[in-house]
Amino acid sequence: MKLFFTHKGQLLAAIVFSILLRIAHICYYLPYRDSINYIQAAENVKVNPFWDSFTTMFAPNMPPLLHLYLGGIVLLNGSAFFWGLVLMLFADILMVLGVYLCSKKLFSDTKNAGIIAAWLIAGTPKFVEVGSNIMRDNLYFCCIAFAVYFGMSLVRKKNHWRMAFGYGLCCAVGFLFRKEGLELLLIFFIWSAFAFFRYKGEKITVARNCIVVARTFCLIVLPIYCLLLHYYPVGLGAFPKF
Repeated sequence: MKLFFTHKGQLLAAIVFSILLRIAHICYYLPYRDSINYIQAAENVKVNPFWDSFTTMFAPNMPPLLHLYLGGIVLLNGSAFFWGLVLMLFADILMVLGVYLCSKKLFSDTKNAGIIAAWLIAGTPKFVEVGSNIMRDNLYFCCIAFAVYFGMSLVRKKNHWRMAFGYGLCCAVGFLFRKEGLELLLIFFIWSAFAFFRYKGEKITVARNCIVVARTFCLIVLPIYCLLLHYYPVGLGAFPKF
């Protein structure tokens, strides 16, 4: 993709700057209470049932993906703290990249719009603070950034099924981190309903994109919750409630 190579050196510098800022924050500031709670819940899988170790500390209807990752790491004799921060730093890299792609596509006529946005997100204090803690927020923001990019790509290229798959993937992963991920799915269907009646020549394409997005979402989310309910029948409350 040409987008990745337009400002290759500057984008790499923004990513490195982002990571260094967050590592410095990790070294000099105490973690959030939520971050500590996630680590403690993961460590408790050694003595308590896997899901109970999470629901006793958090609400039983909280999406499970972060705990599945951290708890799995602990069961493999890894460090929830270390590998949790590795995941957060990886999400920071994707966040910078996602914002760069969104800005470059949204302001295609503005020179250097993408790289300016990448540097802003890399150095914004609140994002540095959140990205330096083991929390769901940073992971969800990353999903939003790429969902917006894929969504804008679908507006420009309505028959691009790969972009529809990417949007559905972002919705599914975002939903498994935060229940607000379902809102991304609803936004897409609302926009598709408008496009279905507004653009008469694109009805089949819009419907096909909706099917791809919905199928991708269901194929990822439903198996995880089915497995969860199979091994933890009392965890029916794990389904996010609104």
